[in-house]
Amino acid sequence: MKDHGRIRVLLVGGEAGSREPATALREHLEGARVLTAPDADAGFEVLESRRIDCLVSTYRLPEGDGLAFFRAVREEYPDLPFVLFAGADDADLARRALSAGVAGYVRRETGEEQYVVMAHRIRTAIEASPSAGDGVEREEVSRELQEFRDRYRSLFENTNDAVAWTEYEGATPYIREANPAFRELFEPDDGNVLDRPLDDVVVDPANEERYEPAVEVSRRVRTGEHVSGELKRDTVDGPRTFIWEAIPHALSRTDEVKHTHAVYTDISARKRRERELKRYETMVQASGDPVFTIDADGRFTFVNDALVALTGYEESTLLGSGLGTILTGDASGQGQAISDSLLTPDTDRRTTELTVETSEGERVPCEIHVTPLPFDEEFRGSVGVVRDVSERREYEQSLQRERAKYLALFEKSQDAIALIEYKGETPHIAEINEPFRTLFEPPGEGIVGKPLDDVVAAESQREEAENVSQRVRQGTYFSGELERMTVDGPRDFLWQAVPLTDPATGEVTRAFAVYRDISALRERERALERERDRLNEFASIVSHDLRNPLQVARGHLEIARDTGGEDHFDTIERSLRWMETLLEDMLVLAQEGGTVDGTEPIDIAALVETCWREDIAGNGSLDLRTDRTIMAEQSRLRQLFSNLLGNAVEHGSTSPDSQARQDAPEHGPPEQSVSRDCAAGVGVSEGEPPGSTDGVEITVGDLPGGFYVADDGPGIPAEEREQVFESGYSTSEDGTGFGLSIVAEIAEAHGWAVDVVDADGGGTRFEITGVDVVERE
Repeated sequence: MKDHGRIRVLLVGGEAGSREPATALREHLEGARVLTAPDADAGFEVLESRRIDCLVSTYRLPEGDGLAFFRAVREEYPDLPFVLFAGADDADLARRALSAGVAGYVRRETGEEQYVVMAHRIRTAIEASPSAGDGVEREEVSRELQEFRDRYRSLFENTNDAVAWTEYEGATPYIREANPAFRELFEPDDGNVLDRPLDDVVVDPANEERYEPAVEVSRRVRTGEHVSGELKRDTVDGPRTFIWEAIPHALSRTDEVKHTHAVYTDISARKRRERELKRYETMVQASGDPVFTIDADGRFTFVNDALVALTGYEESTLLGSGLGTILTGDASGQGQAISDSLLTPDTDRRTTELTVETSEGERVPCEIHVTPLPFDEEFRGSVGVVRDVSERREYEQSLQRERAKYLALFEKSQDAIALIEYKGETPHIAEINEPFRTLFEPPGEGIVGKPLDDVVAAESQREEAENVSQRVRQGTYFSGELERMTVDGPRDFLWQAVPLTDPATGEVTRAFAVYRDISALRERERALERERDRLNEFASIVSHDLRNPLQVARGHLEIARDTGGEDHFDTIERSLRWMETLLEDMLVLAQEGGTVDGTEPIDIAALVETCWREDIAGNGSLDLRTDRTIMAEQSRLRQLFSNLLGNAVEHGSTSPDSQARQDAPEHGPPEQSVSRDCAAGVGVSEGEPPGSTDGVEITVGDLPGGFYVADDGPGIPAEEREQVFESGYSTSEDGTGFGLSIVAEIAEAHGWAVDVVDADGGGTRFEITGVDVVERE
């Protein structure tokens, strides 16, 4: 190589002749001698006075251009290598330059890379020139330079750190190159980071809190200070934390920092993990539950303050010891087994109840949850949470006792109880006891899950029931008496609604509905009311009806004493007999009142014949048009028929002795006849044809759900029909007025209804309905 191996390069032009390219070439050409000239004339002056190995010229010169300068140099120095340094976007210029014969073409760009390329072009041009000296040495230098360049480029492009190569313009570093990692972090999809101020790219200028310090750091690096540390920068995905390093590059001759490498190592994930670990540690320490970790050998590696407080052992005592240290002798072996089972990575988690023994010997029932701690797919131990379950056990036992009481009340209660749950504003049946099921659940149908009001309320009661349910939903306690529809029909209930409030929300979500059947009680009350009314009626009758004959007897007795007339004793006797009859009828009326104790099947026709034969006095004929059997109390039913038949004979006779209704004879008649033709429904008198007697004709026959007793007498005027069943009502001077009252009482005691209507063809017909008829087999 000429001049003992040193390369002499002449840079011609405003840009090529500046200090920066000269300095860069000296570095990349290992101390080559670089001369500069501002224009073509100055360049020729250097060529005339110095030996030059390669000439580098910019395309734009103060006078002319680089190609014209190349042609002029070629004429005088045909073997001198010429490299043209021109704009990066002028492809046509490069083609024309190479066609003209320049030794090399270098595109002007930003950053150090262009000078690496320029140095390579210079060496290649010198080695290819006829005047090249030591070719082997230059080839070695070129190869080493290329290897260095390749290593640098590979490191720059492939590092995971974000790296930017910057060039200072004044005190501001501009990005000239950026590796893919930097672009991914800081380059927007619609932007470019090259040729922008570094601080504007990595920090939002609007964020003065971080922007001003970033600018200050750049100024410090400009002075040659090597700066590194932890900082936050604004990436395209938001702020992140970096370990940052700024590596200044000073010019070899002036020590002026012109370029820097800015290296950003993203530690956001690590910082996030550190924060999470700190947060977890704080949570563990603040947790009310004791927490521990054990290593792969089953020894405590961490215990929180709560575990120390629970066991009474010092932290230093627990660390390094095994799980069995805090367990009782009985539980220690089990705890060791749990520890051993969790010291394998294929065990997920374990939960068990063990007894912890404190340093003072106190035994505490606890629940221990243990789960393995995987780390990089390698088992490193387990973490456990200890929970003191003493209070929970006491609460559970108390809850069990309370639930047992509740179940006893719920299941054994004679009241019908339903637990309801509200869905919106509608109560649905959740649970029921057996009495509720018996009352309200139709056979074969389930009612659990159905709306309560649909089950217990009739259609006419639905609106009232829904209003009550809504008020219970609002927390209102209800109790009272109401009627509800059971499977057997409407019944009376004492009812309670007990709202249950959810302690978490304060809302009523459930309630108890309790129904106590008081239908029998209400029926007894009604019966007592009837008895009371009857007693009041008796008292009125006794005070009124007995007073008159008693006064008559007393008056005639006084006259008889004064006069001694025996005819007065006849009057007294009649008054006494009348009082006796009246008392007997009142006694019957009192005895026939109330409810029926028991019933039996009774043949109507047979019983009526007996009554007609043994109880009735007077003329008449009986026509039986029934073969029906009914359920009744025999003695009371006989009294009913005796009174109806006697009333018909007494008041239906066409003889002059005929009297008004409500009077019954006391003894059997001298002239009677009975006819039975149930199939044809026509009566035929025994011994003589119907109508041969001047007595009343009486018919007993069937009705749907009952029977009737009819006569062909004068009948009862419509305006008097409501009065005939009143006690003491009679139109006969000899009647007591109790006969039909007794009939009404007997019917009511059986649950029957009695009505008075006109008989077919004239007369009176008493209809008794609501009777329990025995079906024929």
